[in-house]
Amino acid sequence: MSDSRLISADSHFVEPPTMWAERLDRRFRERAPRAVRLDGKPGEYFVCEDIAPAPLAAFFSAGVPAAELPEFMKRGFAEAPQAVHDTAAQFYGLS
Repeated sequence: MSDSRLISADSHFVEPPTMWAERLDRRFRERAPRAVRLDGKPGEYFVCEDIAPAPLAAFFSAGVPAAELPEFMKRGFAEAPQAVHDTAAQFYGLS
């Protein structure tokens, strides 16, 4: 079975935080989902119109022990594992 490959049908993928603003028509860019830094708060936050800001690190925190989450949530997208936003890394174990 060494030539078999197991592919998860429940894997998650996080779009790079600049993707929407770079690819949407200019007239919609101000409303696009994006990552921002908030005054007085560490890390980056995902924002989109009337949705409350969410820590960006929450999108790649699966498997992080609960005791480590407060510090982990201070991370930004640049600190996410490559497999979070790169399907080749996710499915082929590239880093």
